[in-house]
Amino acid sequence: MHPALTGLITFLAGFVVTYATMPYVIRFARRIRAIDRPSHRKSTSGQLVPTLGGLGVFFGTWVAVFGVSFFASGGIEGVLGNRLLWVVLGSGVVMLATGAFDDRFSLRAGPKFLVQFGVALGIVASGYTFEVISLPWIGAIELRQLSVPLTILWIVGVTNAINLIDGINGLAGGVSMLVAASVAVIAGMGGNTEVVILAAAVSGGCAGFLPFNFKTSRVFMGDAGSLFLGMTLAVLSLGSSSKSAVAGSMLVPLLLMGYPTLDTILVMARRMIRGKSMFNGDRGHIHHRLLARGLSHRQSAVMLWVFCLMFCGLAVSVSSNYDRVVMIATIAGLVLVVLAGAFRLGYHKEVFTKRLGSHRREFMTLRTRTKLAKLEMMSASDQAELTSVVERVSEHFSVEQIRVHYLDGLDKLQRLSVKAGEKKNGGNGHSGAVNHEGRLRERYRYPKSRMTVNVVFRFNGLSEEMKMEHRSHFSQMMSVFSQSLIKLSNGVNGVEVKEPGDGADRDVERVYTPVVLKTESGRVRREGMSEV
Repeated sequence: MHPALTGLITFLAGFVVTYATMPYVIRFARRIRAIDRPSHRKSTSGQLVPTLGGLGVFFGTWVAVFGVSFFASGGIEGVLGNRLLWVVLGSGVVMLATGAFDDRFSLRAGPKFLVQFGVALGIVASGYTFEVISLPWIGAIELRQLSVPLTILWIVGVTNAINLIDGINGLAGGVSMLVAASVAVIAGMGGNTEVVILAAAVSGGCAGFLPFNFKTSRVFMGDAGSLFLGMTLAVLSLGSSSKSAVAGSMLVPLLLMGYPTLDTILVMARRMIRGKSMFNGDRGHIHHRLLARGLSHRQSAVMLWVFCLMFCGLAVSVSSNYDRVVMIATIAGLVLVVLAGAFRLGYHKEVFTKRLGSHRREFMTLRTRTKLAKLEMMSASDQAELTSVVERVSEHFSVEQIRVHYLDGLDKLQRLSVKAGEKKNGGNGHSGAVNHEGRLRERYRYPKSRMTVNVVFRFNGLSEEMKMEHRSHFSQMMSVFSQSLIKLSNGVNGVEVKEPGDGADRDVERVYTPVVLKTESGRVRREGMSEV
């Protein structure tokens, strides 16, 4: 059977199975309470949407793979002898399980990176590594001793890159669909039927997921889906050109994953320049900046699909060994598009702003205050001391008032009200005058501590980014506060402190009331927050 026909059949099979399976996945996710919670850094409307959509993508993908492989490879013997199939399946199952556990119970960044690193080592041990960087107009550059570390870095990096772009409806699913389809095309040109089947199945699975996520958010793929797709695409991209003229080259996978890689590099560089935690989420991704300019979720996703398709088209061109002049012109055009887009979205201001040093000091001061406050809460000997810590530090997080409801050791409802200290001029670069329009109310629910915290923020003269940082760090601090308060109410001193950005606030259920806000361009959009 011709590789093109094989790929088309596999794509359709993956699409149909995933589309038919997704309603059952949604019901299952609701039943086990695998629900995505609104967050200050997520671009959702404040609704509680089931996750685990990745389970449907996984099921549809592998039903298609085994079904088509059985006939294409001549029976069960051919399936059992397909080493790449089992490497992709094994790594995908591990990442799916890790992501599903994270979606349901929350998992800190350290263990997730450890699992990814272990899976990457297993893939390298199976013989899948980068050997050269092959440039058609320069030649092959052997990696030698760098082959293994670069391959591990690639696998872990791509896995997390897909996870990081999963911020708006349809983006991660659409990008994964396009990348997988491009991998299938490249593999088909090289006659690699094994990769064609695997990549086409992944593309079809993502296509079957999009009707439930793109137009309406009936389900999110969650970490289960993004980690599974990231790992699968990382492995498939290693073998996408195994029978072409650029065998083992790192160039083609880099081009295929151009958009997710670029977004990750920009976000990490931005956080590092500003002195922020590398693993503490924010709204600095490309899709967040498009939303800030007034584009809708669908418009932003489609625009980034087109951007991703440009990279994929260039990857196909390189694999096809097109004319050198044409490829150089295409690369030059793509570079100009990237530079123009970066300038349009304001990334140049991150480096050339005169207040860069001031911003960096503000972010680092906020991180230090959060850590010190956590340590003081951990060592508090009674409720009065714990409350005094919150009263003293709340003013540095632009907090005006805190109201806490919780159940003590006797299951009696207790109430606690904390009034932040009077904010003086000169702190954090804004006045102490209270502006009614600058207030924001949030509610945090801590199911593990059986506690609800109602917070009123008071923002005067702060940038949107700094507002988000205040909310993020205060949420992490209140997570430790909730644990400390429950420990003290039960007569136990001390609580383990979680580091910022490593899942410290993952057990928080944030409740917002949607409100219409104006964007930079004057258009309006709905955001998950409510003003007092």
